[in-house]
Formats: sequence, structure tokens, C-alpha cells
Amino acid sequence: MDAAQVMTIEDIKQFAAERNMPLERMRFFIGEDYREPRAFGIFRNSDGEVVVYKNKEDGTRAIRYQGTDEVYAVSEIMKKLADEIQLRNRAMQPYNPAQYRPVQSPAVVRQKKKNTLIGVAIVVAVIAVLIIAAARTPNRGYYVYEGNSYYYLGGDWYYYDDYYNDWRYYSGSPSFSGNYSSYYVSDDSYNYSNYNTSNFYDTDYYYDYDYNSYNYDDNDSYNYYDSWDSWDSFDTNWGSDW
Repeated sequence: MDAAQVMTIEDIKQFAAERNMPLERMRFFIGEDYREPRAFGIFRNSDGEVVVYKNKEDGTRAIRYQGTDEVYAVSEIMKKLADEIQLRNRAMQPYNPAQYRPVQSPAVVRQKKKNTLIGVAIVVAVIAVLIIAAARTPNRGYYVYEGNSYYYLGGDWYYYDDYYNDWRYYSGSPSFSGNYSSYYVSDDSYNYSNYNTSNFYDTDYYYDYDYNSYNYDDNDSYNYYDSWDSWDSFDTNWGSDW
């Protein structure tokens, strides 16, 4: 089974079984409302809704998705599975130090030091420019300005319409453009109930962006060398919401 064919909770189990993934060691609980700390999971509750969750290290639970769209819910947990595998793949890349250091003349050494100083100065200048640019570029997430809530995603702005009690597309940029950091709230940890809004993750805007930006055919994302024996669940950031 390819990743693109995984659309149900049972599909995830089959997909993992075909690759001999030790889901419990990986802390992924498929089809189970697991309650212990440090766990990702997906299950269908008594109301027929599909719930995607993360139990953090302190035992609290963060709900990633809860609703009737099983395909979307499955895509969320599958992406997290791929992210966790890729995290460990990157960490295990071998480091090959130089086998020897050739003897160099004092003149060559001095010139290299000079070039290094010039290079450092250039890097510092570039970093300064990037910092300034970043301050003028909005981050993905929620913003609150003069009592109004906004969300920035993929180059577009959205605002919460109090009349319709729903998120709407915002044409252009809000009036606080250029001063984003002062009004940025957060992304995942935003407590939207405190601002009388709904969760932006539940909108079609987020669904369309998230679905279209992910490559579901990339089965290499789920490959983990030749063995799963070295999997260490403590490599995961269990303190974050997702």
C-alpha cells in the first residue's frame, strides 16, 4: 500500500504492518484512545467523530482534529508519522571529519584568517538584513489588533467575522502591516475561545492549504533505514501541542 492510498484508520494499520513499524514503540496509537503521556493517536469516539490527538509529556492532551472527515484526520496523523521518521533520519546522518590537516605556510595561514574575517563580516551583514526582513514579514498564525482577530497563512490573510461567526478571506493586508510582531499571538497554542472566535484549523481555508501543500505520494518519507530497533521516543518534542 502506498501512502496516497491511506484514507482510513484501518489503512494506517495495514500501511504500518507492511513496513514492520513498531507503532507502540514509536508512540503512535492507531484506533485507540490512549491516555498515557507521550503519545500520538487517532480513534473514533462514541459520537462517530474521528479524533487526532497528542498526549504531551505532562499528561495533558492537545486535539489536532475532531470531526467527521476521516480522510483529513488520517492525513494529519500520517504527516506527523512521516515528520517523526524524518526527524530521526536527519539526526542519524553520519559525520565524516577530515582525515588529516595539511601543513601550510605562515603566509597562507594569515591570508586564510583575513578571508575568514571578511567572510564573518559578510555573514553578519546578511543576518542583520534577514532579521530586519523577518520583522516585516508575518508568521503563520493568529493576530489580534484592536479587538479583531486575524490569521496569516501561505501569503494570505483571513479575519474573523463576528456577524457570521466564521473566518473570512481578507483582501489585502491588515492596517497593522509592518508591525506584525506586536500583534502576533501564536499558531497552535492560540486559545481562540478567549477571543470569541473559532479554530482556524477547522476552516476550508486551512484544509485546502494543508492538503494541497503536502506530497502524499512521497513514500520515501516513511522509510527508516533497515531497522526500527533504534527508535527512541524521547527524541520527540513532547512539550509542544503538535
